[in-house]
Amino acid sequence: MGLKTRWKLSSNGASYEQIPVNPIPVAVPTRLDELLVAMALFPSIRRARIAIKGGRVQIIGTLGGVVHNQSRRQGEGVVSMSDETNSRGDISKEVCTDHGILVDPSKVTITLDGEMKPIHHLLCSYILLHKPRGYICSSTPEKGAPGVFDLFRDKSNDDDQVGQISSINQTCLFVCGRLDCQSEGLLLVTNDGKLGRKLLHPGRCEKQYEVLITCKKEGGSSMDCRILHSIFATVCRDGQYIIEGSKEVMVRPVSMCIIKQPTRISQLGIPDEEAEPNVITTWIQVALTDGRKRELRRLFGALGYRVLRLVRTEFCSISDNELLQRPGDFRHLSLDEIAKLQSIT
Repeated sequence: MGLKTRWKLSSNGASYEQIPVNPIPVAVPTRLDELLVAMALFPSIRRARIAIKGGRVQIIGTLGGVVHNQSRRQGEGVVSMSDETNSRGDISKEVCTDHGILVDPSKVTITLDGEMKPIHHLLCSYILLHKPRGYICSSTPEKGAPGVFDLFRDKSNDDDQVGQISSINQTCLFVCGRLDCQSEGLLLVTNDGKLGRKLLHPGRCEKQYEVLITCKKEGGSSMDCRILHSIFATVCRDGQYIIEGSKEVMVRPVSMCIIKQPTRISQLGIPDEEAEPNVITTWIQVALTDGRKRELRRLFGALGYRVLRLVRTEFCSISDNELLQRPGDFRHLSLDEIAKLQSIT
């Protein structure tokens, strides 16, 4: 199935008008005809194929940006090389006549009738954001509670961030794997809907957290390390029921263990509103593959503990200790990190 496009007939009915298109996934080889339609260069796959067959389309980019051997026609006389390379020999220019050839949008430039067509501003954005405590993961923040998308606007006046902000395709950005208002740590912000649906599927993406806990004021469990180890081993093996709405659901963390050296952000201690004199606390590292609402807070509550701080330190094997030292900051994922996420099945 081709990539969705957004064209509409002009008011006079004489031509097509281009309106915003869906973001194009990065690090995912895409058929050339579908890519041209997604770029809004043609209103239909048929017209794109006619232009490609007529030799009007040229691909410029690194040699790894074109996957010849995965073409539908197996590259049988469908790509004519112009044999133009730079002094390092790592840039190729190809007049392509095969609409089924696969190209990596992040590594190539497309020219149509000799005119270069921009593509990078149409690519999906993949942003790793350090969500501070007190922000909500919503594009429509509630009154008195700022949203994480405000962090991008807050950085717009920072000289060091100008280039980073301008390079973000902000079309339909959403948070993949939310954190509640009082939690903090790493968030993936993207507009790649297909990847987002895959990562949010239960069991596909492991997330790691560091949680600062203490006993409940009434009826709390022991903070003895040996008892904690025993409780956590039982929960990971047998699971634990928590209340969700009007029913009980079973949750089973991948791992739970006591840690002595949390990440630097965790060493900031207990939030002022949670601080109590002579309180005994312990840092716990937890790994989950599902993502129920406030799951860890409800899990520790069911075990007799209260959560003072909750920090996500890793999302789908992607972590950044330096970013965890800068609340409110963000960075783009590398191509290797994007490819790692795309490879999750």
